[in-house]
Amino acid sequence: MAGEPRSAKEIFPNLDITATVPPKTSKFVHEPLSSPTGFRLIKLLSEEGDDIPRCELTHHDLESTKLPPYTAVSYTWSDDFRPNDHRPILVNGKYLNVSYNVWNFLQNYRCTKMQRFLWIDQICIDQVYNKSERTQQIQHMYEIYARATMDVFWIGEPDEHTEAAMDVLSALSELEQTRLKSSDISYPSSEDLLNPIFMHFCKLPPFPSERWESLMHFISRPAFQRAWIIQEIAAARETYVFAGLLMLPFSTLAFGATFVSNCRWDTLLHTVYNVPGRFRTITALKNCYVRHLLKQPQSLELLLASTRRFKSTRPEDKVFALVNLHLAHSETPTPDLLIPNYDKSEVEVFRDVTRHLINQGSLDVLSGIEDQSFREIRELPSWVPDYSVHQGVSILCMPPTEGNLTLYSAAVARPVKVTSDADDAATLTLAGYKIDRVSNVSPEYLATAAISAKIDAGVRMVDLGATYRGSQKPGASAVNAFWRTFLGNVNLHGTSYPVPDSWVDNFAAFVKEEQAACARQHASEPTQGNMQDPSSPAGDLKITGSPRHHDTIDNLVDSSSGLELILRSLGNVDAEKGDSSRYHDTAHYVSWGRSFYVTESGYFGVGPRSTRVGDTVVLLSGGRMPFVIREGEDGNSRIVGETYLHGVMDGELLEEIGDSWADINFV
Repeated sequence: MAGEPRSAKEIFPNLDITATVPPKTSKFVHEPLSSPTGFRLIKLLSEEGDDIPRCELTHHDLESTKLPPYTAVSYTWSDDFRPNDHRPILVNGKYLNVSYNVWNFLQNYRCTKMQRFLWIDQICIDQVYNKSERTQQIQHMYEIYARATMDVFWIGEPDEHTEAAMDVLSALSELEQTRLKSSDISYPSSEDLLNPIFMHFCKLPPFPSERWESLMHFISRPAFQRAWIIQEIAAARETYVFAGLLMLPFSTLAFGATFVSNCRWDTLLHTVYNVPGRFRTITALKNCYVRHLLKQPQSLELLLASTRRFKSTRPEDKVFALVNLHLAHSETPTPDLLIPNYDKSEVEVFRDVTRHLINQGSLDVLSGIEDQSFREIRELPSWVPDYSVHQGVSILCMPPTEGNLTLYSAAVARPVKVTSDADDAATLTLAGYKIDRVSNVSPEYLATAAISAKIDAGVRMVDLGATYRGSQKPGASAVNAFWRTFLGNVNLHGTSYPVPDSWVDNFAAFVKEEQAACARQHASEPTQGNMQDPSSPAGDLKITGSPRHHDTIDNLVDSSSGLELILRSLGNVDAEKGDSSRYHDTAHYVSWGRSFYVTESGYFGVGPRSTRVGDTVVLLSGGRMPFVIREGEDGNSRIVGETYLHGVMDGELLEEIGDSWADINFV
C-alpha cells in the first residue's frame, strides 16, 4: 500500500468541500416508484476535478432478470467529525443534500475503476416526503443487497492507524485460514501473546506495540457497530471494507477477529487499549454471515440476543434490521407483527416482536431482559427487552458454545402457556410456579466486582458444611453447590454440562491463588493506576482470559477470611492439580454483572444485579430458565431477569410441581 494514494484528498488536494450548486438549480424530488417491487439505482457520472458529485438516478424492478450490475453501499449516515454536516450532489441535473459521509464516499469511489451503478439508501429512497415508500423499501433491502454484485462497506477516511491495522488483520487472517486447513493445529494460548519469539514466528508484531493499538483503533470505528450492517453483509455475495481508497475483504477482517477471539487475546487487548467488546462485534457479524451462507435457520431470538451490541439511530431499527435475515430461507410470509412500520413507536415495535416470539412457543426472548439499571426506554413493560441497549451481561440462556439456544431445561418439558388480552397489550399472562423467595443477596455494588470478592460475600451468607437443599443427590454438600453456582454449572472452555466433579480442583486453585493475591495486596498496597498502566512491561501483565488484576484492584474488600473458610471446607482437594484460570474465566462469564443470592429454603442462585430480598424465583411453563420477579400489591408482577438456580435447571422440580401451575400477570 505504501506510496499509493490513500484517499481522494491526496488525488484532488484542491477539492472544494464548500462548493455550492449553481444559482437557480432546482431541488431534486423523487418520482414515485411504479411497482411494489421497484427500486432505484444511481449511476455515478463524476469526472476528475468535479467539486460536486454528479449522478443519474434510474428506476428498476427487483423482479427483472436484466438488472445492470451494481454495487450496494453500507455506511453510517453521519461522519464522526461532521455529524450534522451536509453537502450537495447533482442528481439528474438537480441538487440533493446528502450527509458529508455519503458525499465523501462518492468523492473517493469516483477515483476507482469499479462499476458505476450504485445503491445508496440515502439517495435511492425518498427519505423526506414518502414514509410509506421508506417502509416498503426496507422490506426489500435484503434482496437489494443479495442481488448486488458486491457490497462496499464504507468506514470513512483512513487515518494514521488504518494501513497498520489492515496489515495486522491480514497476518491474523492467514493464521486462522492455516489453522482451518489442518485439524492438528490448535489455537495459541493467551500467554503466547506476550511471547515475542512466538509472535515473530507468527509474523505478528510484539505486544504491546503501536501496531496492536492501530488494530484496536481500527475496529473501534462506529461503522462496525451499525445494526443494518448485519443484514447487509450476510445478504451480499461479497463485501469489501473501504477506508478512503484502502480496501480490505471483509473475510480478512472476520478471519482475523475470529483468530484473536479464539486465542482469547481479545480480553487483554480490550483491557490494555480500553475498547471493550469490539472483537465480539466483528465475530457476531461473521457468525451471522456464516450461518446465512450455510443456509442455517437463524432464529429471531438468537439474532436479537447476539446483536445487542450494535447501534442504530432509530431504536426500532434494531428489530427491523434483522427480520428479513431471519426469514431469508423461509417460504413463510412476514408475520404482521414483524412488518416494519415507522408509524409505530419503539415501545410498540419492541412489544410486538416480543409477543410474537412468545406466541411461537418459546420464552427464550425473555432471557434478553436486561437489568433495570441498563434500560433506557422506561415505558417498556418489564417483560419486553430494551433492544436499543446492550444488556451488559452474558445471556445465561445462550451458552458459550456457538450458535444455539440450548443447555438448560428447567421447564421446557411443558408447553408455553400464554394468555393475551386484545384490550391490554401491555400485560402478558404466563403459567408459572413460584419456587421460593430471596432471603439474602450480595450487595449490588459487588455485581461488577472481582469474582473473588463476590465469592467472599457469598460464603458469608451460607453454611458450606451443610447439605444442599436443592440437590437431588442425598447428602450433596453445600460447598459443591456453591462453587458450581458461580459457573452456572458450565464450562466456558468446552461443551461439558454439567461440569465434571474434577473442576473442584480448578476452584481450589482459584481460591488459593486469590488468597495469595490478597496477601500480596495488603502487604504492598499497590495503586490502581500503577496496575493499569498499559505501558508497563509485558511481564507485569497477568493473562488469564479476563481482566483479573483490574477486578482485584478495583475491590478493596478483605476477602482473605472467606477464602480461607472455603479452603477448609474443601478438605483434601489438591489445588496443585487445578487450573485457576479455567474457573475464573467461566465464573467471570456467567456471574459478572450479577448478584449471588440465597432463598428461604436454601437454594443458591446468581441473578440480576438489582435482585432484592423478598423477590420471588419462578419457573415459567415452557421456559429454559427460572426468573426473578417482583410481585406488586396490585396483583401484577414485574420480571427482574433470568437467573441460574442450582438444582432446578434440568427439570428437577417438574414432577413435584405436577399441576400446581398458576397464571402470573406481568406488566
